[in-house]
Amino acid sequence: MTDIKITTERLRQLEEAEAKLEALEAAGVDNWDGYDDALEPIRQKNARRETADAILSEIMDILADGIEEPAGHGCGYGVRDGAAERIIQLLLTDKRIDLKVMP
Repeated sequence: MTDIKITTERLRQLEEAEAKLEALEAAGVDNWDGYDDALEPIRQKNARRETADAILSEIMDILADGIEEPAGHGCGYGVRDGAAERIIQLLLTDKRIDLKVMP
């Protein structure tokens, strides 16, 4: 996973949003009609991301098949910073790629 930097203000906003969601769910909003429907686009986006991650993992396995790891077994291979994320974004946004999400 790539380390990222965010501002203190953005972190505060995310913490407030998380606290708000937890309070709403504690009050039962997750039982309201339409709650699951409202979250469906997020679930689909997450499922597409998981599919893209799995495809990238398979690509890396194919590319590295039979190659000795430079620092020894289990150490992995060097890739440019952000390369994996750029590939994931390509998989998620390229209109030529249709990531079917398995049920």
